[in-house]
Formats: sequence, structure tokens, C-alpha cells
Amino acid sequence: FWYALNLGAWVNHHLDDLTAVAQAHVAERVMRRVVDLAPDYYHGFAHLFLIAYYGSRPPMLGGNPDAAQRHYEAFKALPDVPRALGEVFYGRYCLPLQQRRADYEGLMGAVAATHIDAQTGLFQALAARRARLYLLAVDHLFE
Repeated sequence: FWYALNLGAWVNHHLDDLTAVAQAHVAERVMRRVVDLAPDYYHGFAHLFLIAYYGSRPPMLGGNPDAAQRHYEAFKALPDVPRALGEVFYGRYCLPLQQRRADYEGLMGAVAATHIDAQTGLFQALAARRARLYLLAVDHLFE
């Protein structure tokens, strides 16, 4: 899991390097194996990784909106996971490619409205902050 997470981050930071991008499939395969062995490992983050992987890429580059949707549903079905983070990942990485602006704004708006206080979990607070930032970028993500 940690290898694939770091490899995916490295690829994401080197999208202008074809050698790096060519390694993305390795991270995807490892994360699929993590999902097979322990889908709830580290709060189900392998599903979040795969939502981003499949949802943010066009089909000719390995994207698969149906697979992203399946991982989103599987993530939501896990017990004790940071649900708002799943909403943010799905909204940010799947909805722009599908040009579903209204769904994006609704999802991000709901997460952004989360009240953050001392009782709010770290991942919930992070999701709310990210949703607020992503709402500011809505005009750049949608035609």
C-alpha cells in the first residue's frame, strides 16, 4: 500500500515525464491487490486511490468511469471510513471528466458546509477544507 501510494504521488508530480507516467499502472495494480486482500486497510484509502486513478484519466489512458464508481460505492460501504473524503475524491476526480457540474457543486457544497470543531476528525476536516478549495476552481474544471 505505502509503496503504491508513494509511487502514485511521484507519478502525479512528474506528469510531464513519460517514464514516470509509464509507472502509473504499477501503482494501480498494487492498489487493486490491496483492495483484494484488505479493502479497509488504512481507512480504505486504496479505494480512494483507485477512484482518482480511474476517474481522472480518459479511457484511452486507462481511465474507467465504471471502475471509479465501483470503488466509490465500495468505499462508502466500508465501516468507519472518512465518508466526506470519499465524496471529495469522487467529486474532484470523476465528475469534471464527465462534466457533471451540478453534481460536483452539490457534493462539494455539502462537504464544505461541514462544521469543523475539536470533535471533527482529521480526515473530515481535511475533506471540508479541500471541498472549499475545489469549489473555488469550479469554473476551471467545467466548460
